[in-house]
Amino acid sequence: MTVSSATTSRPPPPPVRPAQDNASVARARQARDSSQEQKSVAEVRKDNSAARSDRAERFAKDDQAARAASQEAGRTREALQQQAQARSRANVGGSLNVRA
Repeated sequence: MTVSSATTSRPPPPPVRPAQDNASVARARQARDSSQEQKSVAEVRKDNSAARSDRAERFAKDDQAARAASQEAGRTREALQQQAQARSRANVGGSLNVRA
């Protein structure tokens, strides 16, 4: 009996996988979907924290600008008050409009 080379060089068949029931397939699918959802949620949270950080940074800059403007307004108010006091002191020796 001769053995042909075609039959000896063929690889063995793949192992037979046991049949899976619907419940195990559903559990595997749910686990895969859950991990994908967790990854998506993590990405959204990361994006949100970056946005919060940007908002906080903008708020801090706006707050600094508002404080600087408030300080400048205070200085201007003080300067105007000093000018008004200086004018009133200068007018003390001048004519007074007094009605009797």
